[in-house]
Amino acid sequence: MADEPVIAGIGTTDFSRNSGRSELQLAVEAIRACMDDAGVSPDSVDGMVTFTMDEAPEVDIQRELGSRRLRYFSRVPFGGGGGCATVGHAAMAVGAGAAECVVAYRSLNTASGVRFGGGRLRPPPESGDQRWFVKHGLVTAASRVGITAHRYLHKYGLDDDAYAPFALSARDYAATNPAAYYYNRPLTLAEYLASPWISRPLRRYDCCQESDGAVAMLVTTESHARHLQKRPVKFLAAAQCAGFDQMGLAQYWSDDILRLPEVAGLREQLRGQCGMEPSEVDAAMLYDHFTPLVALQLEQFGFCGDGEATEFAADGNLGLNGALPMNTHGGHLGEAYLHGMNHIGEAVRQLRGEAVNQLEKVDTVLVASAASTPASALILGRG
Repeated sequence: MADEPVIAGIGTTDFSRNSGRSELQLAVEAIRACMDDAGVSPDSVDGMVTFTMDEAPEVDIQRELGSRRLRYFSRVPFGGGGGCATVGHAAMAVGAGAAECVVAYRSLNTASGVRFGGGRLRPPPESGDQRWFVKHGLVTAASRVGITAHRYLHKYGLDDDAYAPFALSARDYAATNPAAYYYNRPLTLAEYLASPWISRPLRRYDCCQESDGAVAMLVTTESHARHLQKRPVKFLAAAQCAGFDQMGLAQYWSDDILRLPEVAGLREQLRGQCGMEPSEVDAAMLYDHFTPLVALQLEQFGFCGDGEATEFAADGNLGLNGALPMNTHGGHLGEAYLHGMNHIGEAVRQLRGEAVNQLEKVDTVLVASAASTPASALILGRG
C-alpha cells in the first residue's frame, strides 16, 4: 500500500457487570475516548467497522458524535472470531483510500443484558447447526467446549486441574490492572479447585467473564498519524480463516477434534505476509473464552508441542519474565469479555510502552481472535 495503515488511537469504557448505559452509549463513550487518545475531531472520522451482532448502529453513533463525513462502513460476522478482522477491515479501507480515519468498535452488555453464556433450550428452526447440539443437551458454549476439553485430558493423560495455570496467570495480571474487573483479586489454586463445575472438566474460572463495556480503535494512514498525539502501531500481518465445514465450538465430526484448522490457516497467512512465524513474536494476546482452547492455540500457533501447553503454562512461561508473556491485561478471564477487542488494545499499549504490566522489550505482538470457530489474527509492530 502506498500509505500504510496504522493504529493511532484506542479507547475504552469501564468494564463492569452492570454498566447502567445502553450499548449505544457505551460505544459512543469508547469512540470519543479513542478520538481523544489520537487527538482527532469527530469530523475526522469517515469510516466505521464493527460486528454483525453489535447493537450500536453506525448512523446513530455518527449522530451522537456529530461526525458529518461517514463514507465507509462494514461489519464482520462470527462473534469473537471477528475481533481482529474488524481492525483488519479498517486497515484495508484506509490502505485502499476508501476512508482516512476508520473506527473499529465493539460494545456489549452481556452481564446486565442478554447473556451470551446463557444458551437457548429451544432454538428457532432456522438456527442451522444449533439443532444438532441442543437436542443432545449441548445448550451452552461451555457444554460444547467441555467435550473437547475432556478429549484433550484423556489423550495426554492429564488430570482435571491441568487447565488451572491459564486461569491463575490471567488473574495475576488482572490483579495489577486497575481497568480489570478482577483488579486486586488474584486467584489461588485452592479457590480455582473449589469453584463449581460448569461443564466438567470446565470450572467457573475456566470460562470467560460476562461483561458490560466497549472498546474502540482508530485506524488511519501512517502519514496522517505523524501529526497525531500517540506513537502509531504498525500492521505487520492481518488474516482471517474458516476451516472446511466449520461450526462454532463443536467440530465433533472431524478426524481430530483437537485440531483447529482455522489456526493452521491463520498461521500460514501470517507467515506469508510478514515472513515470520507467529511463535517468533515477543508477546501474545490469545482469545481466552475457555482455558482448554488457549492450550490448543499455544500448540497450534507453534509456541510449544502438542500436549505440552498446560506444562508450558505451569512452568511460568506466560508471565512477564516468561518465554511468552500472554494476555498481560488479564484477558477475558481477568479483565473483561469484549470479543477480543480489549486484547488488541493491550497489544497497542504494550507496543507504545503504556501497559500497566509493561514488558521491558516488545517489538511484535500476536493477537488472535477466537478459536474453534471462523477466526482472525494480527501481528502488530512498534511504530
